[in-house]
Amino acid sequence: MSARFQIHLGQFSTLIFKVFLLLGLAAAPQLRGQVNTQDILLSFGDDFMFGLANAPAHVEDHLDDIWLGFAENGGVRAYQNQVRPQDRLEFWSHPEIELRLAAETGAKVFRFGVDWGRLVPDPTKCRQTRCELDQGAVSRYKEIIGMVRELGMEPIVTLFHHSTPVWAKAMGGWVSESLADQFVNFTRQAVLEFGSLVKYWITLNEPSVYSFLSYSAGVWPDRILGPNRDPLSIVCPRGSYCVANRSMADAHNRAYKLIHEIYSANDWSKPQVGIAHNMTRHIPSSIVERVQAVYLFRLWNWYLPDLIAGNLDFLGLNYYGVEHMDGLGIKMRDDREYSESGRAVSPYHFYTLLKAYHKRYNIEKLNRDNRAELPFIVTENGISDGSDLIRPAYIVEHLKAMKAAMDEGVPVKGYIFWTVSDNWEWADGYCPKFGLVAVDRTPDDLVREKRGSYDLFSAIATDRVVTVAQADRAWQLLESHIGKDRPFCRSADGYYALDAPVARKLVDFDWRFSKSSPID
Repeated sequence: MSARFQIHLGQFSTLIFKVFLLLGLAAAPQLRGQVNTQDILLSFGDDFMFGLANAPAHVEDHLDDIWLGFAENGGVRAYQNQVRPQDRLEFWSHPEIELRLAAETGAKVFRFGVDWGRLVPDPTKCRQTRCELDQGAVSRYKEIIGMVRELGMEPIVTLFHHSTPVWAKAMGGWVSESLADQFVNFTRQAVLEFGSLVKYWITLNEPSVYSFLSYSAGVWPDRILGPNRDPLSIVCPRGSYCVANRSMADAHNRAYKLIHEIYSANDWSKPQVGIAHNMTRHIPSSIVERVQAVYLFRLWNWYLPDLIAGNLDFLGLNYYGVEHMDGLGIKMRDDREYSESGRAVSPYHFYTLLKAYHKRYNIEKLNRDNRAELPFIVTENGISDGSDLIRPAYIVEHLKAMKAAMDEGVPVKGYIFWTVSDNWEWADGYCPKFGLVAVDRTPDDLVREKRGSYDLFSAIATDRVVTVAQADRAWQLLESHIGKDRPFCRSADGYYALDAPVARKLVDFDWRFSKSSPID
């Protein structure tokens, strides 16, 4: 798309957005109600940030990124059998739809990204310390940031969210030192363009996940030798997983200092710069697996954050669930509940991991010298659940787990749910449904329908409390469907994504959060 057309499209969309804003907010239900204080289960202060998130590769149309080519060549499941899959959620053409849905929940922050490849389509225009950005893309992103602010939400902008530019693969991806240089140059120009409009920056999203799925598992497009060709890459320090993590850590550390320098030079208010890091735990069932689990825990959770701990204003933490081990692989247990994507539901481990990160970086202050306390933001938490039978209880129980950690001193400043509407889920395509809003992909339109969990999240984000009645209703809904079929998007061994969901029964297993009754 030409820059001129992008600008004209953006101006038209902005005009339509303002009309939607006036009409939509006038008609929006006033969710804040009279809450009986005796019914309050959890309470969050006025300064606590509830939010929602998406990312360019998940939602933007007219995006010629590394994922598009990978999908068209068969690397993505549940893609070729979808209607207009390349359009994703049309967030580039019609961002106002998702943004209105987000704002109407009462969310006060909205996390999204600017796509590196869209802003820098030609790497030859990045020389030494300067990149020439596509001005049509710059204008459009400024309009989107403006829409977020007009709707009363604080933008949290991610610079790299699992979408390396197409041209970067020829450089060797993140195992190449030159890509870190390119990223820092891109960061400089992006922050100069958007910095006056943005306070919160996330440099990198889940670098450890990107490194593993690209360079070790070989199931993401930035793979080096093809699928499953480098399983030993997780052996540090020379494996490609570890090399990529060090490259990303170097890119973050340099970008962090650069962003602060730019804000200081322009006399802008102090920025808040962090990463979004995936935290997880592997659950062993044998002595041999326990040794593996200890190594994987340290590798996944500590390897990259340890390298950047001194250059963080906040640490974003993403959590979805845990993995049950089966030798060198993973397995699906019949007696445990899983998301459609194959992650075992465990709010208890959300609680223990938050405490572990607090201990390492705030109590032990590993690699942080005598710096002030490092705050955390839960930058992603959610579940793929097209039935919407598990999601309400999932939201309640994970908020309970998070609040328990907060009550024990863990400085969590915000909770950002993933995501607004069902979208493209990386190599899993469109099978897993993460949205509070369902999407029916027709040839003419993307038809959205709010799920019950949308109303629950809206009430919580608006009133800033979770009530006993909300928790009871969530579990009554789930328990009334025990033993009944729900969609599932993973193979029986938990490794492969599926083109279409299969049936899996809701499990009769109580995974409610309890500090005294941990679950594996």
